[in-house]
Amino acid sequence: MDIGAIGATGAGRYQPIRTPGAESAGLPDEAETNEAPGFGDMLEAGVKAVADAERRADDLSQRFAVGDPNVQIQDVTVATTEAGLNVQLMVGVRDRALEAYQQIINLQV
Repeated sequence: MDIGAIGATGAGRYQPIRTPGAESAGLPDEAETNEAPGFGDMLEAGVKAVADAERRADDLSQRFAVGDPNVQIQDVTVATTEAGLNVQLMVGVRDRALEAYQQIINLQV
């Protein structure tokens, strides 16, 4: 195993592409215009995904209960399990965020 070959790739040598003259023209570089979504945006998307999974599970459950021939019990089981796991994950993220917030609050400056 040649570990030296891994370091030879030079991961640090790649720089973002900048438009020539953008700095002198007062224009922002491409990295600034293509901002990554913020933490709030990611949380909002996660909550929407959980709500969608719950709505899908509820819809399948209701359709199965009224006897829709296109809905099978395994579909309902998978959808409800997926929705439950999504809720558990969301609660875990919330708990970790609250823990991080409490640690930041307790920092002494």
